[in-house]
Amino acid sequence: MPLIVQFTAGADHRCASELEALVRSALLNHPFLSITVKLPAHLQVNVAICREQSTAIRFDTYPTHGDVTLTIFEFHLFKIKDGGSVIALDDAPLDDRLINLLFHEFGHFIDARLDASFGYKDSLHPDDPRVKGFVDDLWNASIDGRLKDKAPHTLAERQSDAQEEGGIPADAIARAWEGEWRTYPDLVRVAESLRSTNDQ
Repeated sequence: MPLIVQFTAGADHRCASELEALVRSALLNHPFLSITVKLPAHLQVNVAICREQSTAIRFDTYPTHGDVTLTIFEFHLFKIKDGGSVIALDDAPLDDRLINLLFHEFGHFIDARLDASFGYKDSLHPDDPRVKGFVDDLWNASIDGRLKDKAPHTLAERQSDAQEEGGIPADAIARAWEGEWRTYPDLVRVAESLRSTNDQ
């Protein structure tokens, strides 16, 4: 498959070549790919390494322009040093679990754009930002649950994050992790129900 990895920011970063290899590996060897879910014939991944934004993937220009944009927060590239923070970016080694983070981000792309059974449609995006936040938390848990030992986060970490950010009950995150809700419309429905319950 012709796969182009192009840096839109950070091309001169000392880890750019290693990151490019990991991006290729994470896509070509992604656990979500199967007989029915395949990578497209052509794909360009625009990679930006930055310090101002969180790690995320955008796929709104796919398939129209045949590309996706992967933004990576620079601190996510490196192993955490003793003491809990990355201090010396000039000599810190790449995190050996970085590929797990890439698996997760590309999981969103594969679900939304390559796997028709997931039922993703841009028109289904919730207008309510709180519901959208719930959907994102549930979808993150769903992806990590399917990735299993290749996930960047544990179930407990996903539950803690969701509770802190939006107040989603731990059991809802666990159910998403375990695959109870397998489609995007399911996730939206559950998120809207959680919002209604929280408002009561």
